[in-house]
Amino acid sequence: MRFGRITSLVLLFGLVLTIFGCERFDEAKSVAKIETLRITVGEFRQHYARAKPWRAFGTVPMAARRKHLNRMIDARLKYIDAVVNHFDQDSLYVKRLKATRDRLVLEALMREKILYRIIPERVVKQWYKHSGRTVHVKHILISTENDTLPRQILRHGALAWRLYEELRKGASFDSLATRYSDDQASKKKGGDMGWIQWGRYPTKMSEAIFSLKKGELGRPVRTANGFEIFKIVDERVQDLPKYSAMRDALLSRIRNAPEYKGRVNKLQQAFIEQVQRRLGFEKNDFGYNHFSGQMKIRKAMVMSGEAKEGSDQFDHIPKTSYKYVIYRWRGDSLTIGDVIQYVRERGKRRQPDLTEPSTFKSWVEGIAKQKLLTDYAYQHHFERHPYVRKGLRNFRLRVLPVVADNIRVRRQVTIPDEEVRKYYEAHKDRFVQPPMRKVREILISDYDVAEEVARRARAGESFEKLAEKFNERFSTKKKKGLIGWVREDGYGEISQMAFRGKVGQVIGPFQNGVKWSVIRVEDARPARQRTFEEAKKEILNRMRGAKENQRRQEWLKELRARYRPIVYEKNLAVTFLLPQEL
Repeated sequence: MRFGRITSLVLLFGLVLTIFGCERFDEAKSVAKIETLRITVGEFRQHYARAKPWRAFGTVPMAARRKHLNRMIDARLKYIDAVVNHFDQDSLYVKRLKATRDRLVLEALMREKILYRIIPERVVKQWYKHSGRTVHVKHILISTENDTLPRQILRHGALAWRLYEELRKGASFDSLATRYSDDQASKKKGGDMGWIQWGRYPTKMSEAIFSLKKGELGRPVRTANGFEIFKIVDERVQDLPKYSAMRDALLSRIRNAPEYKGRVNKLQQAFIEQVQRRLGFEKNDFGYNHFSGQMKIRKAMVMSGEAKEGSDQFDHIPKTSYKYVIYRWRGDSLTIGDVIQYVRERGKRRQPDLTEPSTFKSWVEGIAKQKLLTDYAYQHHFERHPYVRKGLRNFRLRVLPVVADNIRVRRQVTIPDEEVRKYYEAHKDRFVQPPMRKVREILISDYDVAEEVARRARAGESFEKLAEKFNERFSTKKKKGLIGWVREDGYGEISQMAFRGKVGQVIGPFQNGVKWSVIRVEDARPARQRTFEEAKKEILNRMRGAKENQRRQEWLKELRARYRPIVYEKNLAVTFLLPQEL
């Protein structure tokens, strides 16, 4: 009997593994192999998670998995080709690699000295536990912000419990929230807080919310804001990679959480000061004042019209000044040239205006401290840290394929002007510009204000000045409301209204989303044939794209024939929970 019972237990355990085994992912297994390079289950899952929305998880058909895996295989083939042909010696790539290594080394130092010391492992694991779930929440807040007496707090607590009992009996959550909630941002929406992830609010509040299931109403809880009643309207559940794969990303998120941000900043500042003392960090007044003076000269040049605003702010500085030291420390220094190079390389999209004294001080000090800490990290061999090695591997796998594509494809494709001209002549009907209207708009959230603005504009008041004062659209505020030339089907309700009016006419207010628009039609253009010069760039891009794609496919076909990638279908089938088709 005993033997038979043990046999039954073994069979039962085997059956459980059979039923639930497909939900246990061995992330170290390979889904594909190219030479010595492997694509593991874990890598595939993470890569897919970055490319697809949360809804895809658990219902991914095999066709979609194969398609995504093929893209990953193509990237690895390009990577191999880049390494074999020494494309990793490309000067721009080498420069980017060094910048990435410096950043990772500094991040590893700060993680080791700051984050790992402040943020307990249990907190990171708690965040991981809840990271796969996003919830749609409604709440009612009974604020105790201005209450100091115990009886006042008890009275508000009693109200919260009375509302909870009414909700349990079927009262409308939206109605009670609109009537009683002290959260002004959500009460007009029936207490709707929207979709939230773990960590958006303090831990106690997050625990109260995430302890509830979909459709569940929570009991009143005391938070920093007062007494709150939460209800989960809906939820999204997402499949996650292993904890080890998410730990670094979670640390970065926790670092900015309300409970830790202040403590992290305080310890970080203390650590920087400690490093400054150890390495003898000091300012060189001559170099600092010389650089500051040069930026004051630049400001005077702009104000006098001698230099154009928006041009390179360092053009006037003599190259001989680049060598002047601004800050120095044991073994290294920061020069004027270092700062100029840093700002030019890292601030291309939005360069700081160093002609402003406060901006100059904060940026120059910040760059100096960053370089100091990076030097300190290298001195203590943080380039060997696992975080750095992992980051550099990911950088190489991501960027080298792009380098190879540039060399093998984009630099190989040329389009002669005569081909572009022939295409234009053969497809002229594709380059007819439709009728256009030039539009200026004032977007306003209050209807009464919008109506008054429209009345003043029709009475002859400057539309541009009204736009400067009342326009709430950020993208056109500085342009005095100018949207520019639009097609009839190109700018939603604004385009349609503009095409109903005449040049010079003020139209509106009319509803535009949750706000109100007042527009003026500035000018009009009839439909016309675009010239070759106007269409040339579009044709060139179209022809180049087609030729590059053809060249890329030929190149990838050659690589696949040479390296013969292997796909492990069985492992690919268990990268996510199996969909019904399997």
